[in-house]
Amino acid sequence: MTTLKTLRASTALCFIAALSACNSATPAANMTAPATTPATMVATSGMTPTAATTNNFVTAFDASNTQLATTTPMTGTANYTGEVEVHTTTSRTDPDNVVYGDLAMDVNFGGAASPITATVSNIEGRIGGVDTKVTGTLSSVGSSGINQVVALPVLGTTATSIAVRADGALADPTGTLTGNAQMTFAGTVRGTNGASITGSNSVVITETGGANKFNTGGRFYADR
Repeated sequence: MTTLKTLRASTALCFIAALSACNSATPAANMTAPATTPATMVATSGMTPTAATTNNFVTAFDASNTQLATTTPMTGTANYTGEVEVHTTTSRTDPDNVVYGDLAMDVNFGGAASPITATVSNIEGRIGGVDTKVTGTLSSVGSSGINQVVALPVLGTTATSIAVRADGALADPTGTLTGNAQMTFAGTVRGTNGASITGSNSVVITETGGANKFNTGGRFYADR
C-alpha cells in the first residue's frame, strides 16, 4: 500500500471548483429537448414511475446531505451504497427527463495509489417522458481519470472529500445516453465517522466516432 497523496489546499479547492463547473454544463446546443408527457404515466417493463423515484432520491439525498461535514480524520476502509442522478435536458427539476443508477463505492481512507473503487449500474428513469432502461455499467477500475481522497486542515479539524471517475459504454433506445461515458464524482464526507458522502457528478458521453455528444450531470449520495 502506498502513502496517501497530500494535496495543498489551493490545488484541492481548485479541483473541486472545476468539477462543480463541469456539473453546471448543459447538453449540446444543437440537441432538441424531447417532448414530455405527464409524470403520472404508468411505467412499463416493471419499472417504477420516475415521479415516485425522483421523490425517493430527493428524500435520501437530503437525509445524507443535511449531515454536517465530517471533521475528524478518517482512517481504514469503508463501503458505501447509494444512487446517482443524471439529467437529460437543461432542466434540473423535470421528472420526465432524468435517470437514476445504483452507486457502490469502496473508499480506502488509509492511503492507496487508487483509494476509491466506484461502480454505477442499473440505470433507468424517463427520457422524453418515456420510461427507459439504460444498459451498461460504469466503473473506476481501468479508468485513467482522477481517483483520490483529499484531507484538508480546517480550523483545527480535518475536512475530507473524494474525487473519482467511472467509465463505461452506455446505450438506450432513444440514443440520448448512448456512447462511451465518463462520470466524474466530487463529494464531501459527512456525518459521524464518515456516515455518508454527497456531491455532484459530471457526465460526458462520446459517440463511437469520437464526437462529443452529450455533457450533463446531477447529484449523488452514498451511505455506509
